[in-house]
Amino acid sequence: MSYRDILVEIDGSSAARVRAELAAGLAVKFGGRLIGVFTRARIAPPFMPAEVTAVMTALEVQRIYDAHEEAVGKAAEAARTTFESIAAGAGAQSDWLELGGSDLQELVACAAVWI
Repeated sequence: MSYRDILVEIDGSSAARVRAELAAGLAVKFGGRLIGVFTRARIAPPFMPAEVTAVMTALEVQRIYDAHEEAVGKAAEAARTTFESIAAGAGAQSDWLELGGSDLQELVACAAVWI
């Protein structure tokens, strides 16, 4: 990745579209590559305290995790569709990446790989 290549995080927010449009325009203007990244969020342990899971069956806990994974999968697909549409519309060369966790360090590491 050169300094003119742009890594842009795409999520389900309306701001993601604006970020992608701005980044695509800059990538095209300066001959760079646009790299879209979606971070697949996991359920953080504080949101599933032991006091709650202790009274739930394993099946109930699994259903919560499965529903979360399904929702994240749909969000990832929507983000990719948005990103690819914007990149193509701007005529930007692009790549798409999905990271496996919600840790900001993964995003930083991803940026370092492209340098």
